[in-house]
Amino acid sequence: MNLDYSPRDEDASSFDDSNLSLLDKYPKEKFYSRNRSIFRWKFFFWILLSVFNATALVINVFIFAVREHSSCATQLATPRLKTHDFTKDAIKLEIRPFDDTFNDETGSVFRGEPRPELNNAWKQLLHGYDTRVPTSVWVPDATENRTLVDIGDGSGDRYATLAVLHELHCIRTLRQYLLPDYYPEIYEFFKPDDDEVIGVHIDHCLDILRQSSMCHADMTLVPYEWWSETPVPQNVINTPHLCANWDSVYNWAEAHRFDPMTIPLPEELRTKPIPT
Repeated sequence: MNLDYSPRDEDASSFDDSNLSLLDKYPKEKFYSRNRSIFRWKFFFWILLSVFNATALVINVFIFAVREHSSCATQLATPRLKTHDFTKDAIKLEIRPFDDTFNDETGSVFRGEPRPELNNAWKQLLHGYDTRVPTSVWVPDATENRTLVDIGDGSGDRYATLAVLHELHCIRTLRQYLLPDYYPEIYEFFKPDDDEVIGVHIDHCLDILRQSSMCHADMTLVPYEWWSETPVPQNVINTPHLCANWDSVYNWAEAHRFDPMTIPLPEELRTKPIPT
C-alpha cells in the first residue's frame, strides 16, 4: 500500500498551531516570567495589606488603652458615694430651660396664690419621700456608728430619703411659712420661740438649701441683656441648664417607696417622748 507522504512545510506561514498547547505556543521562559511578575504583585499586595491591618490593630489597641487609662484615672479622681451604685440609674441628664420669669408666663402649678391644684402638686412631688434601701447597700463603713432604722417587714431593708426630696420638703415648708394666712398651722409650728430671731427648723432649711446650691454648683452661664423698660442690665430668662430628668428621678423614688407608718418602734424607745 502506497501512502502519500508530504513532509511538513517548514514555512511558518503554512504552520497550523491549532493543536498546540499553551506551553508550545509560548516559550517557557516568557510564560514563567509573566507568572513570576503576577506572583510578585500579589505577594507585595498581601504584604502591604498585612502591614496596613497590623498598623490599624496597633492604633486601635493604643486608642483603647488610652481611653481605658483616662476612664480609670477619671474614676479614681472623681469621688463616689458608697451608695452610688444603688441610685445611679435614677439620673438621666438633659438640657432644660429654667422658668425664671417674674410674671409666671408659663402658668406653673407651683407658683402663685395657694390653691388645691398647687397643694396637690407639692404633695405628689414629695410622694416618694420615704425610701426603702436594701441592707447590702449600707456597707459597714457607709454609716459608721449609726443605728439605722429597720422598716420592720422582715426584709432587713432600711429607711432613707433622697436628699433632693429633703430639699424640696424644705422649700415647701418655707413657702408655707411665708404665707401664714393660708397655712396658719405651719407658721405656728415653725415660728421662732421667744428667745429666737428665726425658728430653728426654718434656719435649718435655709442652710440646707445653701449647702445644696454650693455642693452642686450649677455652672450655667446666665448672660445679661438690655431691656427697653429699664437702664439696668437684666439677666436673660429661660437660660438652658444641664438637668436631671425629673420623671426618671420620680419613677425611681416611687419604685423604692414604702409607708413609714408601718415601722415598728423598738422596745427600748417606746417610753421616750416624741419630740415636737
